[in-house]
Amino acid sequence: LHEQNIVFGDLRRPNILVTIKGTILVDFEWCGKHNTDRYPVTMSTEISWPEGARPGGLLMRAHDDHWLQVLRHDLNL
Repeated sequence: LHEQNIVFGDLRRPNILVTIKGTILVDFEWCGKHNTDRYPVTMSTEISWPEGARPGGLLMRAHDDHWLQVLRHDLNL
């Protein structure tokens, strides 16, 4: 996605399915262009989002990178 300048926006465990054939991302409603499109103003403030990810804030590749690091840590990868 990042090669196409697209940010997933909500790259958390509930939006990732792991199957015997591989990994599938689901819930693409927040996807958008890096540094152009914005998070929904209705996004939860109960979640500890990456720095700069906030309601109405710009979608940034660094936010996806943050979630990848969290996933790697949580899954001991």
